[in-house]
Amino acid sequence: MMFWRLALDAHLAIARSRLGHRDVAPALADAREQARRTSERYLMVRCLEASAQIALAGGDAGACRVFSDELLALAESTGLDEMAASARLARGRAFLAQKAYPAARIELSRAAARGEGL
Repeated sequence: MMFWRLALDAHLAIARSRLGHRDVAPALADAREQARRTSERYLMVRCLEASAQIALAGGDAGACRVFSDELLALAESTGLDEMAASARLARGRAFLAQKAYPAARIELSRAAARGEGL
């Protein structure tokens, strides 16, 4: 039963974050850590993607890169191309926020190339 509780908590936090609620970071962090402990990769990548988006929206490009780096590693190791493209997009946006334009260009180009193949 804990799987469903974890899934519901994670999806609720993700949905609220997409509606613009920024107060979901603690709930999302809890869901992310529970998914990590129970090796729920599908939930883990969803939580990492939302965490990266929330961090960037909150002005924390460094945290966005940390979450998107982990998302990219997990997505590439499991063949989740859509999530890998999302991770590259988040990384590119974080680099833009940090004014690291050459790195941003590389990541955004990689995200676009990955996205075209989906």
